[in-house]
Amino acid sequence: MKAVLWTAYGAAATSLAITHTARKPQPQQLSRTSVLVRVHAAGIAQGDCEMRAMNLPAFIRAPVRLMTGLVKPRTGSVLGQEFSGVVEHVGPAVDAFKIGDQVYGTTGVAFGAYAEFVAVDAAGAGGSLLAIKPSNLTHAQASVAALSAMEALCFLRQARMKEGDSVLVIGAGGNIGSFAVQLAKRYFKAGKVVGVDSTNKLDMMRELGADHVADFTKEDYVASTQDKFDVILDAPGKCAFSSCERIMNEGGRYAKAMFGFGEFLGKMLPSTGTKEMVLGMATYQKEDFELLTRLFEEGAIAPVIDRCFKMDDVVKAHEYSESGQKVGCIAMTIP
Repeated sequence: MKAVLWTAYGAAATSLAITHTARKPQPQQLSRTSVLVRVHAAGIAQGDCEMRAMNLPAFIRAPVRLMTGLVKPRTGSVLGQEFSGVVEHVGPAVDAFKIGDQVYGTTGVAFGAYAEFVAVDAAGAGGSLLAIKPSNLTHAQASVAALSAMEALCFLRQARMKEGDSVLVIGAGGNIGSFAVQLAKRYFKAGKVVGVDSTNKLDMMRELGADHVADFTKEDYVASTQDKFDVILDAPGKCAFSSCERIMNEGGRYAKAMFGFGEFLGKMLPSTGTKEMVLGMATYQKEDFELLTRLFEEGAIAPVIDRCFKMDDVVKAHEYSESGQKVGCIAMTIP
């Protein structure tokens, strides 16, 4: 089968390679709870780019390499965490899906979605999730609708967001941030949502429901604003809690999608005030995915796709994702 092999750690041009001879998962080799999906589209997730380049916090880089390969990715490794496609085979213990179903989901820690076929554990092993694709989404739209939306929901919940909260989303024009704005406004019923990102993303953030937008290329909003917030979500993880503390209400929560060892240690120290830094890894729950699927079907939230690349242009897709210019998400059609 055709797939994108992950051959090295580093730049996209030197670590991704197209092959037509990857081994297709065979039904007889799959577990009783596996579903084999013919992939129509895959999302170019932020985590795919971070894993490819090993652009991870130093304190988790070594454990990750133990899993993926110390010097280079293990032979035959395929990136890709989110996908949309059609069921080709179901294991004998699977009763929620049947051959021909249009589905979408995430592979969890197994990766493998940059291929014509991917096997997904319907029981949720390794953080995998699978659901019937919302009928109002194309395969390309659905392919970017699982992972980033789940992470946005998870981080807002970790920040204990509640109705009426004032919310600041830093990086509101990216994968996680674009879903966070929608969820904060339309699901959690935020009193105010402010989005911060670059010039080319401001209109999109307004359309998604942001009450106010700020352009970080023209102003340091965190340093200059007099507004106060109950919840701050730093999607790209580029701000510091100490910088944001000034604009947090008493009892405010600051959640960060990517954090370093110093912040982890700082979190362990006794708190001296009511403002809180919330650090945690995203967790994927079946119930949350069912909620998101319902919100997609109702039109309450929707994925924003900047570009849809062909599989042969996967290097360009990764490079564009890392350029900082993408508005929302990037999808890749397969094959």
